[in-house]
Amino acid sequence: MTRDELRERWRLATIAAIEAEDRAARAKEGKAVLFDTLVDTLIEQAEEKGERLSQSKAERIARTSDQFKSYLRKMHDLRRAAELLRLDAQDKDRRYWEGVSSEATYRAEMRMTQ
Repeated sequence: MTRDELRERWRLATIAAIEAEDRAARAKEGKAVLFDTLVDTLIEQAEEKGERLSQSKAERIARTSDQFKSYLRKMHDLRRAAELLRLDAQDKDRRYWEGVSSEATYRAEMRMTQ
């Protein structure tokens, strides 16, 4: 594989890793928004029924809701995918530099044999 091909693979892998990192970061920030929305919804629903729901109880219910758990799983899956893509990009970068080094070694050996 040529140096340019290796470098292009590294570039594409790095772009994919950056995009995955962005998705994971957005999901992490969305966690607080979702949590606050769930808490507000629970309090509003309780008020509509004429009941009183404390903030701490609404937070406990929100944390244990299926919707919040599902979001957390999705958020962690995105983080794991971003880390795997980052490792892939690092591996492609390492392979590129191995190729550069082996080319330099080959050229040095050729100079010694002449």
